[in-house]
Order: sequence, then structure tokens, then C-alpha cells
Amino acid sequence: MLKNGSEEQVQDGLRYWRKLNGLTQKEVEAVLGLRALSIHDYEKGRLKLPMDVAIQLARLYQTDLNQLVNFEAEKKNLSVPFQLLGLQNNQMDHFSKLVFADPIMLGISGRVEQDFGENCFLKILDMIPKRNHEEFFVELLCYLNSLIAADKKILNKELSFCSEILKGFSFKVSGPQRKAIQDALEQQYFGQNLEVFKQRTVKHFFIWLLILAAVVDGKLDYREMDYIKKVASHIRLPVKNQKFIFDLVREWQKGG
Repeated sequence: MLKNGSEEQVQDGLRYWRKLNGLTQKEVEAVLGLRALSIHDYEKGRLKLPMDVAIQLARLYQTDLNQLVNFEAEKKNLSVPFQLLGLQNNQMDHFSKLVFADPIMLGISGRVEQDFGENCFLKILDMIPKRNHEEFFVELLCYLNSLIAADKKILNKELSFCSEILKGFSFKVSGPQRKAIQDALEQQYFGQNLEVFKQRTVKHFFIWLLILAAVVDGKLDYREMDYIKKVASHIRLPVKNQKFIFDLVREWQKGG
């Protein structure tokens, strides 16, 4: 039975699933034979989404119809440790302090205050050759998909976190890349292209980003942590750096 979400849930779901599949609004309109700007209008709530179009979109985005139109963004209640990518930080101050106890993370922000904002992400992108930016985001989506599926349950808060990361960035992915992103939900992903993780600072940021995605619900499942540790080794984060980060995480877990 289809459950109709609020207008905001429908709009958030339409944007999230389109971006997760690496499609532009124009590409969706072309595939479905819709008039120009119709997807834009659906995502902005300027037009009510017809059931037949919703069904077509769910098929195109390879998702369940209920998830498409009943997407719970929960932006105001996201338990994300700091204002990474514009996310609000209200509930996990202790965890935030641990993140900033990592001198490399503190060095990215260049400040003591617990607020990265989008500038942090932009600084990381500056460290990666421009030609590899698209590959970095594809890798990020693959790893995030495998992470949120690690505990065998995908929460709306986790989907919202991924949606926030995608917000404001436009890029196209190829068919094989799109398949890899989807397959990462079913099988743990370990990418072959390590060039985007060449710098130690990028590696630290990436591992902390995975940890943040794992704790948006206020807890860290052991299966999520096991996967993050495997990723850290895979991208060749030095063992001493891994130990430093994971010791901080254990401290946070003990403190509740």
C-alpha cells in the first residue's frame, strides 16, 4: 500500500533519488518524455506529482515507490556532529570535540570552533586534481552506500546525510559508475582507484566522513565500524593514524 508523504518529503525524495543515480533533470525528462522543466517543477513542489510519473520515476531510480514519495529528510533533527556540509550540530558536542582532537581535521578548518561548513569540503577538493573530482564523488557514494547497508538496515537519517552531501554538486556518472553505486548497497565496496585518496589529509577527512554517516542515529553499529576499518586499510591510511582515529571513536563510545 502506497503511503503519501508530505509535500516536503516528496520533494526531498525526488531530489535525493535522482542525484543518487547521477541524473540531471533534463536527462530524466528526456528518458521519460516529459516536457522541459517538469522535473524541476515536481522537485520544487510547483506541480503535483502524478501517480503514473511517480511509478516511472521509481523504476528509473531503481527504488521503491514508497521510499520515493515518503522520504523523511528529518533535516532539523539530524544528529550530525558538526556543521559539515551545512548540517546542523545540536546533539553530539562530545563527538565533535573528539573529531577536532584530530590535528589533521583541525588543520583543515584552521580554527578551533566546531564548525566546518562547506569550506571544509571545498578545501579537500582543492587537494584533489580537478580531473578526479567526479571520481571522488562516485567513490564517496559507493562507500557511503556500503556503509549505510552494513548493518542490514538503511535509515532515513542515513539517506538524508547522503542527500546533504550531494546537495549543491552537479555531475554526471556513466552507466558502469551508476551500477557500481547501486551494487554497493548489496556488496561491500572497495574501489580500485586510490589516486583520489593519495593525500593523508584526504584520507583522514574521508574516514571521519564515513564515521559521521554511521553515527547520525547517535550510535555506531559494530558492522559499520568493521567496514570503516577495512576501508581505512584499503585506502592505505597509515596504521598509526588509524589507531589514533579509532581510539578517539572508542572514547566516544565509552562516554555514550
